[in-house]
Amino acid sequence: MTKILQIIPTPPNYADGISDYALQLATQLHQDFQVDTQFLVFRNDLQVEPSVSGFSMQQLSIHTAEKFRAAIPVDIQAIILHFSAYPYFNTSLKGSFGVGTPFWLVDALRSVVTVQPIKLVVMFHELPKLYWKQFYVFDFLNPIQCIVSRRLAQMADTVVTSSNRFQSVLSTWIGKDVAKLSIFSSMGEPTSIIPLRSRQRRLIIFGGSARARIYNNHSLALIQSCQLLEIDKIYDIGSTLNCKFSIRAGSQKSGRDRDQ
Repeated sequence: MTKILQIIPTPPNYADGISDYALQLATQLHQDFQVDTQFLVFRNDLQVEPSVSGFSMQQLSIHTAEKFRAAIPVDIQAIILHFSAYPYFNTSLKGSFGVGTPFWLVDALRSVVTVQPIKLVVMFHELPKLYWKQFYVFDFLNPIQCIVSRRLAQMADTVVTSSNRFQSVLSTWIGKDVAKLSIFSSMGEPTSIIPLRSRQRRLIIFGGSARARIYNNHSLALIQSCQLLEIDKIYDIGSTLNCKFSIRAGSQKSGRDRDQ
């Protein structure tokens, strides 16, 4: 059986779409191609179980090249690095300018693939942005993250992304075409599809803290959508948000229930 290692920022189901994506990918690879995945969790400030959904999982306890190389299984044929710069920041600098982005990770990966006959696939879920407090200030202008991201792209055997915009930038970086794969839903698919005419008129909003932007910045569009589609209830799923969302006159049919 083919064995691969997927490097992820956080454990799956830890409110992180990247790791949920990796778990779905592992499940499908095992089901369709008999590929066995082992997970390596990068962040060391979280509790990590020894396995998830039947796949073994370990944690990079110390962020050094030596510990990283020691954590790489000797019997794998490929590494998939799910890269988005922000989870790979030095945790002590999180929320700052991201200067803790690990340069050592590039050198450690290069030393691994040089010694072992391993294919390296880097999935770029995001490209660098300069992060200040709760706002992305400059897009693609964080030089430190850009250096790391570019080196990873140039070193990889295969580069993949989910964005047309990122695809163009990455292709320029490495001088060849980059594959684009759309992100599939980590929510799973229903076993049976109810016809639209038979469904209750409900709208579900879920995700992380970014949900607040929907209510704070796009409440009018949200209400108009509910009116147009005759939706009479909104289910908001996720952690508690500190935002203001009011139903304007004329939208009596739109209510908001919280399901946490």
